[in-house]
Amino acid sequence: MAFEDVQYSMGLPCGQNKTTCTYLGDIAVIKKDRTCHGVKICEFADPELREMEHKSVDPNSDLRLRMSKELSTDNVNYNTFAKYLAAYKTECRYMRDGVQCNGKPILKCLRRHDETVPPSYFIGCTGWRMNEKFHRFISIKENVDLNLLQQLLNGLYEGETDEPVNNCYSVFSNSTKRIYCPHPHRSENTITQGKLMKKLCEVRFSKLIPVDIKSCPFVILISKGIHTHPPPPPNQVPVTIRTRLQELIHQANNDNTD
Repeated sequence: MAFEDVQYSMGLPCGQNKTTCTYLGDIAVIKKDRTCHGVKICEFADPELREMEHKSVDPNSDLRLRMSKELSTDNVNYNTFAKYLAAYKTECRYMRDGVQCNGKPILKCLRRHDETVPPSYFIGCTGWRMNEKFHRFISIKENVDLNLLQQLLNGLYEGETDEPVNNCYSVFSNSTKRIYCPHPHRSENTITQGKLMKKLCEVRFSKLIPVDIKSCPFVILISKGIHTHPPPPPNQVPVTIRTRLQELIHQANNDNTD
């Protein structure tokens, strides 16, 4: 088992030496030491997340459940804010005489001649003209508040409070290359992405590896101290999710063969 197989980011200060291990019968082992590098959280992180410490990880804890609920695709406001941010991060691809269109995103409605078919909405471009292709086009599906989206695009959104809403439960490995939280957040009347901040830690990990691994095929991983940050996300898909995904794939295959 390598240190990379553990969900915690580790590194310097570190060290390595040869010693004996009484737990494995006083055999010779290589002792490798690493230091926990903590995690990264959003600048809009919930206060509970900022102050959290842990010695063990419970995937069914209240905090983990709140993290899942906060980022659920059933959260209409969240989906609306995300759609708004996507509109402003997506440049219009239309080119006129070698110059890229600088039109702003705008909410548009596409009505059908058949009145039994409900109108569909999309985010278009203020620079669009008849018969021009490749302007910004972002379709809008369910779970989006059209009135809220209209306010955001028109610059009329006033927010619900003058204070930033610090309720983000996003946690990332310290090794992530991300600079910003991928989830939308509200600060006064502005929707933005928060910068990621480091939560450092001084917990020491030690791994004891038998010199003769064939005669003693066991490895001991020791953690010393209390982590001064939330548990980092798993570096692999949890078994329960992987099993459920396999069940859904198997079910879909059966449906196609019926």
